[in-house]
Amino acid sequence: MLGKGDARLTCVACHDPHVQVVRNSGFYDAKCLQCHLRTKDAQPVAAHRAASCKVGMKDCVSCHMPKMEVPGTHSTFTDHWIRITQPGAAYPD
Repeated sequence: MLGKGDARLTCVACHDPHVQVVRNSGFYDAKCLQCHLRTKDAQPVAAHRAASCKVGMKDCVSCHMPKMEVPGTHSTFTDHWIRITQPGAAYPD
């Protein structure tokens, strides 16, 4: 939905609509680290206000945007809720 929420979390913040979707999860790490602190000891600044991850700084989407099976669809897709997930957790309603 355009015009609502944080502009850093829109589709085009991570995906260029003029090129094929990149399927390499490491490609998106730079996108995440544009806002997130790169180390847990770093101090927030204007560009890096979001907290650092306690687990790592690479393959962010493998934890925060896992492939999920949506009930009733019999297929998986990348969960775009951008959250901390637990293995086997239900898809959010």
